[in-house]
Amino acid sequence: MEKQLLIILGISWFADFYFYGMQRYVQLISREVEIPFKLGKLVMLPTFYGVTYLLDIIKYGLAIYLSIYYQWDMVLYIVTPIFIITIFMPIPYRKLYQKVIKKTLSDKTLIFPEHIKTIIKIQIESRLLS
Repeated sequence: MEKQLLIILGISWFADFYFYGMQRYVQLISREVEIPFKLGKLVMLPTFYGVTYLLDIIKYGLAIYLSIYYQWDMVLYIVTPIFIITIFMPIPYRKLYQKVIKKTLSDKTLIFPEHIKTIIKIQIESRLLS
């Protein structure tokens, strides 16, 4: 049982790190093109992004459960390196978002002001996507 819970904890930490990286890169793009982060998040993050809140509950709930009912030092040895990696590891999401940004710029149904499209196209293609 303990091994299965540790596997679930590891998977939830990995998935949370993946989604955190997506959000961080969208924040970088939004800051770069000077649009509000809420608008960038709405346009560039997938619709299932709300799952991250459930992942946080699972991740911290399992960590607390394992530390109470099993060995707290074992959980500390697992959680601390992942936390440090989350802080210091660079987030390489450029290739992932090249497709998203190009689709956003060519999407005719998207309500997106034309001047923002132009700003995004010029600044992102010249700096972030080169």
